[in-house]
Amino acid sequence: MIILTDTREQSVLDFGNINHLLHKQYVDKVERLALPFGDYAAQFKDGFRPAVFFERKSLADLWGTLANQKNHKRFKTNLLRSIALGAQLVLIIERPLTTILKGHKFNKSGRQVTSAFSGYSMVKLLGTLRARHGLEVICCKDRSDMALEIANRFIGIGRERYNKK
Repeated sequence: MIILTDTREQSVLDFGNINHLLHKQYVDKVERLALPFGDYAAQFKDGFRPAVFFERKSLADLWGTLANQKNHKRFKTNLLRSIALGAQLVLIIERPLTTILKGHKFNKSGRQVTSAFSGYSMVKLLGTLRARHGLEVICCKDRSDMALEIANRFIGIGRERYNKK
């Protein structure tokens, strides 16, 4: 399986340890190319690409995307476009939900400032996106966990597709 990474993804996950962790060769390589939405997808050896795309967000990215009205609108447009095309967009976040609930602090002129958009509001917004649009949201403890989560989803899709033949 090839993990496809969008060319605009700035903080590419490391999938190099996945095969070692799972004690089997699953990820053959990682390739960068322009994806229609999201940051990660997969392609199997026969060329099949499942219609599942992962949008990776750090805590800062999450706030920058969903707490900002312009960026939120762009995210929602991509989400609705993925649904219209029959694809599943999965939002995968680099922090646990309990951390998100605490809110986000950012540097402004050299000092830590708490975002006016609270952690509670962010968690509610994520719940609304789930309920209203079927957005799957996965919260991970760290980047290694994210890479494993993404690879494991695609491994499962591959098992279902190829074990049924």
